[in-house]
Amino acid sequence: MSTLTPPRRAQTSDGVVKGRALARWSVWMPVAFVVVYFLVSFVSLYVAFPLLGLQEGDLFLFAHSAAGWVVAVVGWLLLAVAPVTGLVLGVRARRLGAGTTAVAGIVFNAAVTLLLAYLVFDEIRMAYIPSFTLLFLR
Repeated sequence: MSTLTPPRRAQTSDGVVKGRALARWSVWMPVAFVVVYFLVSFVSLYVAFPLLGLQEGDLFLFAHSAAGWVVAVVGWLLLAVAPVTGLVLGVRARRLGAGTTAVAGIVFNAAVTLLLAYLVFDEIRMAYIPSFTLLFLR
């Protein structure tokens, strides 16, 4: 140890404090997902739907056009920002020594990411293969 490097205990303590802060942010990302979901839905209904000629209750992919795909992909990417950020923050917090809060953030954000992946798959299925259903949903 020299005068330029702090003792190991100070580095570990600072890392754990930073990890706990990242873990708290990670746990709040599913809430951010819900907020972004409602904002994207609101903008979609009142801005994008009239431009694409869609009615309330339709999906962007029901337009069967490149514009519908562009708007759908942009919406999916906006929705994916919060849970992916939460996963990154949770993993980083866990590496810095945060405890169960980091694990909870990872689990919650993984669940939201899986839900979003299902929503994307289901939107594509409903627009292009409406007769296909999963075996247990018949």
